[in-house]
Amino acid sequence: MQFHGIDTSDPAQVAGLAKMLDLEKYPTSTADLGIDDRVIVSSLLAEQFGLQVGDKLRLYSTRNFEEVMHAYKATENPPVREAYAPAWKKATSTLAAAWHKEQDGFSIPLKVLRDDIYDPLYTISTENIRKPEQELLNGVLVALGPATNDAAYHFTAEAKAGIEQGIADLNATDAEKMDGDILKGLKSIVLPKEALQTLKVSEGDVLFLTEAPEGSLRITPERPGFEDIMKVAEEGMSRYRNALRELAK
Repeated sequence: MQFHGIDTSDPAQVAGLAKMLDLEKYPTSTADLGIDDRVIVSSLLAEQFGLQVGDKLRLYSTRNFEEVMHAYKATENPPVREAYAPAWKKATSTLAAAWHKEQDGFSIPLKVLRDDIYDPLYTISTENIRKPEQELLNGVLVALGPATNDAAYHFTAEAKAGIEQGIADLNATDAEKMDGDILKGLKSIVLPKEALQTLKVSEGDVLFLTEAPEGSLRITPERPGFEDIMKVAEEGMSRYRNALRELAK
């Protein structure tokens, strides 16, 4: 299902909508959306959901959920230098050895830069990596961006220093610190009132997101599996109460 917005100040777009109206079944339909919150839906969609002119619709976007899950899944991976160790080590060691000193700066043979340095680093950048590392790697790639009009690509001393600093920063990233910053950045998620009532949560409560079948996400007010863990713990404490009491002395 797709929803499209239009520019209501464009007569051509409004006229296009008017031609699509099913006035036979819905005679009070209009393409004049004005500046309020009116929408136009297809007759097929109206029949599917039993909609009539004047009914209220509420749309929920899953984009925020997807962004949260994408960021969360990235924290499950090691840092870039470990997750993609062979490609990372080869590209960065090749870069370190490829600099050629010139009178006004440095150069790298274009083929080496493109095939052995830039392309492998770019491939890593397309993976689901942590945002701080993504930003650092993108900065390096922009600075390395190979030219195509020369056999070598030339860099100023400042550009070289910036590239090397970016590589050094990526070699020193702290996964635990990055994860803390990433998860703190996921400050809030907007849920409809009905969902809050079902989950029995209120503003400020902590929710946990996990993957569910068919690419969906499951939201729970407790850490997934927490109740099962506590049940096992309680059974164990009940069974070994005397031994635990002795150990606690």
